[in-house]
Amino acid sequence: MELLTQLLNALWAQDFETLANPSMIGMLYFVLFMILFLENGLLPAAFLPGDSLLILVGVLIAKGAMGFPQTILLLTVAASLGLLGELYSGPLAGEYPHRAKLALSSPRTLSSTRPSPFP
Repeated sequence: MELLTQLLNALWAQDFETLANPSMIGMLYFVLFMILFLENGLLPAAFLPGDSLLILVGVLIAKGAMGFPQTILLLTVAASLGLLGELYSGPLAGEYPHRAKLALSSPRTLSSTRPSPFP
């Protein structure tokens, strides 16, 4: 838990020396995986700082603290698994999101709408 706290503080402060510490790299890979997985797999987690972390990871790769092929593989797998999770969770939600959206519209508004000419 102490290592995770140090890692999150170093990420917040963008402390490259602490992040380049070899004992932190494994935890950093785990945190990156979880952030990208959740950011791509859960709509409420879209606020997570995935883009700014990618810039930070690029700096750590340039400094030689992280390996390029391993990082690309990890980030690709995390984003892909997150998107697959979101894809397969759609049928579990069923028609509820569509019904909730229609419930917010008034019948007068719905009757005055036209279908889009674009597919």
